[in-house]
Amino acid sequence: MLGEARPDAPSWRPVVAWTFFFSLLGVVSAMRRSGRAKAYGRPRAPYWVAFLATAVAGAAFWSFLVVDVAMPIHRSNVESAATAAVQAKVIGDGRIEESVGTKVTSGGCVATGDRGSDGLRAYDCTFRLADGRSAAVHIKADTRGNWETAK
Repeated sequence: MLGEARPDAPSWRPVVAWTFFFSLLGVVSAMRRSGRAKAYGRPRAPYWVAFLATAVAGAAFWSFLVVDVAMPIHRSNVESAATAAVQAKVIGDGRIEESVGTKVTSGGCVATGDRGSDGLRAYDCTFRLADGRSAAVHIKADTRGNWETAK
C-alpha cells in the first residue's frame, strides 16, 4: 500500500532505442530515466542493464553490418570501376591495335583472379578486330587501369 502512491517508473525501452541507434548517446537516456526512477523510489538497475545489453548487441550488429555487408559492397564497386578503367585503357591506348596490325572494334576484359600484394590483378581480354578476326591477351593491371601483358 505504501508504494501505491508513487508514480510508475519510466520505461526502459527508449534507452534501448537510443543506445541501439546512437550508441553511447544512450547513456544520456539511461541517466535521465534512472534519475527519475530514483526520485520516484523505484529501482535504477533496469535502465543500466538495458543500456549495457543493447550496447553489446548493437556493437555486434553494427560491426557485422560494416564488415560483412558494407565493406564487400565497397570492394565490389572499387573493382568494377577498376575493370572499367582497364577496359578503357586497353582498348584506347593503341598498343593492342599496334600488335595485331588492325583496328579494334570492340572488346572487354574479365578478371581472372584476386588482386595480388603488388596491387595488380590478372585479366583476360578479348577483342573483335576490324578485319573480322578476334584476339585475346592475358594482362595484369592496377586499379587505375595501367596494364602490362602477363608473363
